[in-house]
Amino acid sequence: MIWALLWGCVSPEVPAAPTPGAVALAYEPAASEASLLAPLRAARDRPTDADAWAELAVALLQHKRQTGAEIFSRYAEDAALAALALQPEHLPALQVRIRTTHDRHRFAAAEALASEARALYPEDVTLLLLHGDALLELGRYEQAHDVLQTALDRRPDLRSYNRGAHLRWLLGDLPGAISLMERAVRAGGPGLPEPTAYCLVDLAHLQLQAGEPQRAMVAARAALALVEDYPPARSVLGRAHLAEGDPRGAIEELRDLVKDHPQVADQLLLAELTEAQGDAEEAGELRRRVALRVAEDPRAVAADLARRSVQPDRAVRLAQQAAHGRPTVHNLDTLALALLRAGRLQDAREASDRALAVGTACAGLHLTRGLIAAAAADPDAAAEHLRMAMAINPAADPRLLAELRDRLDG
Repeated sequence: MIWALLWGCVSPEVPAAPTPGAVALAYEPAASEASLLAPLRAARDRPTDADAWAELAVALLQHKRQTGAEIFSRYAEDAALAALALQPEHLPALQVRIRTTHDRHRFAAAEALASEARALYPEDVTLLLLHGDALLELGRYEQAHDVLQTALDRRPDLRSYNRGAHLRWLLGDLPGAISLMERAVRAGGPGLPEPTAYCLVDLAHLQLQAGEPQRAMVAARAALALVEDYPPARSVLGRAHLAEGDPRGAIEELRDLVKDHPQVADQLLLAELTEAQGDAEEAGELRRRVALRVAEDPRAVAADLARRSVQPDRAVRLAQQAAHGRPTVHNLDTLALALLRAGRLQDAREASDRALAVGTACAGLHLTRGLIAAAAADPDAAAEHLRMAMAINPAADPRLLAELRDRLDG
């Protein structure tokens, strides 16, 4: 009896892992989620049909894009794995798996999956685009350029124009990026409501980078006309209000947004704005909520801490976490600012060098470098980076802009 009890203690029964597809099938759509009803029914009725599972995975991923609810990316991945268990080389299921791996910020894994899938389907343009996306997140811009140029040559459409525009911005051609993103919007139209709305949001972000908040508002509202209550459009609309000099309008937009779609970056921006308006209680509550979700967006939290010059060591740790495996220009810039706040001037300069290396047309990168130059007692370099930031966008980051000007005046 003793041995039986001991055996039970040291070797408990391990629950079996859920069968691929079980999690996705357990979801019960609300009345407003009619687009999921038919694919869910098909997967339930035909559980050995890889096509049915793949169609469900695509529908779930599309629903995630429209609602901003990350859980649907997990459901989509589960449905895709069910399809791949039945047919390991199922193309749409492979595409969804790469997308969901990317959504979970596992960019090296997404790049490896895309590379393997391209070996199976070398002519597929979607795989080229997904491979390019992963390479961009990994900071491998030359490779991304070659892959995305191939996709654009093979099929110039909304998707390839969108990626090409992003790459142009990264490489310093902001007017060219805006022009190409406008072509992406025209290639979509009412027949592709959500993809076109997505491109309109990207266009609005580029217009904000160029210091054109009114045009950004027009683009954001056009996206909302295509997809009602579209979270990315509401987020960029709030930022356009702020860039237009209307913080109250930004607060109103962001307050409504974070009630239903509490993204970390939006909550932190709202906290900063409400604090500036004298509402320390709301700002504190927003930051307490974010403290429970730091892992979702460590870069946004690091940027908030570094911009406010608080908890510098924590800001560095979070910025390093964000940049590890994802050395994008924004992650490297956030790391540079955090290192500056921590008094690590040389490390800050090196991170800033990497952020600026490809010539990205982003005023914020130059504001960070200007602050680093000012801390190094190099007012000429600080003034030059201030000039470069103002030439790109005179309203890029009011907090850092005011700080850099004060240091130069001092």
